[in-house]
Amino acid sequence: MSFLETNIIRDDQTYDYSSEFQWFFNQLLEVKSGDEFPYEKDTFKKLQELIQQCDKLASELEQLPFHKQYSRNVIGEKDSWNALLSRWEPNVASSVHGHPALAFYYVLEGEFEMDFYKKVSATEVKFSHTKHLKKGDCVWSQGKQGEYDNMIHCVRSLKSSYSLHLFEGDPQKGEVFKIA
Repeated sequence: MSFLETNIIRDDQTYDYSSEFQWFFNQLLEVKSGDEFPYEKDTFKKLQELIQQCDKLASELEQLPFHKQYSRNVIGEKDSWNALLSRWEPNVASSVHGHPALAFYYVLEGEFEMDFYKKVSATEVKFSHTKHLKKGDCVWSQGKQGEYDNMIHCVRSLKSSYSLHLFEGDPQKGEVFKIA
């Protein structure tokens, strides 16, 4: 069996921490204000800089609840924008999945490997490449609005880790794919 078949997240939990992290979510929204989809590359660089400078966020990570392998913590939802803080145990992986039109992923603590895929049919994908991500690294992608097959990937935590996710669109609608 492959790594994905043996260590995929099968039991996760979502918690609402939007009131505790509203201050941070508002700052994220300020960075993108005035910019329209598709967003300029500079907007993503500003998001990365804001997160790097936010010492208060790092100090609050330990308060996040943890449920077995993986926990998803909602820190903000407004209009079509969603922000999540995720907590990962070592050696767990997500399914191969896509996201809404805008997906921004930032490593707050720990290390990940992210496998990227290209769509070959409505339900199947083919491996493209792997990217190693450590604290301070980020990736982002912009797809077609209204579709949920943007940035098709699988995430593997290499050690206990935290990640920040920002989406334009509902991240729970992301499509799940089979590897061809």
